[in-house]
Amino acid sequence: MLKNVEQAKALAATWLRKDEAFAMEVYSDPGDGSPRIGYGSACPDGMTECDWLTAERMLQASLEDCAQEVQAMLGPMGTRGMCLERLAVLFCMYYQLGYTRMCSFQRMIDAIFQHDHDLAADEMLLKKSGEAEWSQWHDETPERCERMALIYRRGRE
Repeated sequence: MLKNVEQAKALAATWLRKDEAFAMEVYSDPGDGSPRIGYGSACPDGMTECDWLTAERMLQASLEDCAQEVQAMLGPMGTRGMCLERLAVLFCMYYQLGYTRMCSFQRMIDAIFQHDHDLAADEMLLKKSGEAEWSQWHDETPERCERMALIYRRGRE
């Protein structure tokens, strides 16, 4: 599983570099207004700018945290046998949403435990199961959310 996690983190980093525009200077997150820098990383106090290498280190450290948190959230039963693309989707989702907002996708998490990939992908998109109301994640970044849900559904890019 460790090799799969490392590969999933590398794949997630590739996707995040494309999705999160590199910013040398601090900017406000459009979702919650928090200060961000680099590839959408939380900005440490006092930091006003960063170079590519610093941003890359911050991205890797954040992804390590994401991987640990997703594995803790789902446990071995939730991630057992999961392909690296699905793990990478969950790491990216956690990177963007954080713990509290990711936990709000309880029906998605339940579907993951049931290995129902279609339902899990649907629940990434929807606020309420079976209703045509988009999740806040979809409202904020619809193209990314739809792409991630499709990759999760298929188990490949």
